Amino acid sequence: MNRFPGFPAPLLANRTARLFLVCWSLPLALGCGYHVSRSGGLAVPVAVRVLDNRTTETGLEALVTDGLVREFGGQGNQAGAARGTPVAALTGAVARISEAGVARKTGGASSEREVSVTVRLTLAGGDGRLLVENLELTEKDAYAVMEDKDATTAAKRKALAGLSMRLARKARHEIAARLAATQ
Repeated sequence: MNRFPGFPAPLLANRTARLFLVCWSLPLALGCGYHVSRSGGLAVPVAVRVLDNRTTETGLEALVTDGLVREFGGQGNQAGAARGTPVAALTGAVARISEAGVARKTGGASSEREVSVTVRLTLAGGDGRLLVENLELTEKDAYAVMEDKDATTAAKRKALAGLSMRLARKARHEIAARLAATQ
């Protein structure tokens, strides 16, 4: 009995022929191009390059890049991640970091500081064409200033880690919006 009407039974009985048919039709079913999925993620895999660090904060580029990798390579880009080889590259730099006191103790010393980080990003397609350029995003977070310098440094690093994840989310949403606007 032929399980696939319209195709010769001996052809589809061959395992290699069935595999070829699936492999050939899968790319057609998935489509191609740069577009936005319903979840707001990119529908193509994105390679995230380590950002340049143009600040004096050591390791900040690693924190921000890690956030971008999680957002573009993990749950934020499931549709693209399932396809394999990256077809777009996200590059950029951590452009600025600034800090300011936001709360003071009675003696005038800061009890809370706010750190602000600005990144500049570019998304290029596999063919080198710029898909999104001059994307500049800024995020802020506050942290407690304590008597113990190590505790203050740890609080600052925690704030930087949190704002790095928010920057990555902002980047994904802004890039998806810009790509949707060009379609």
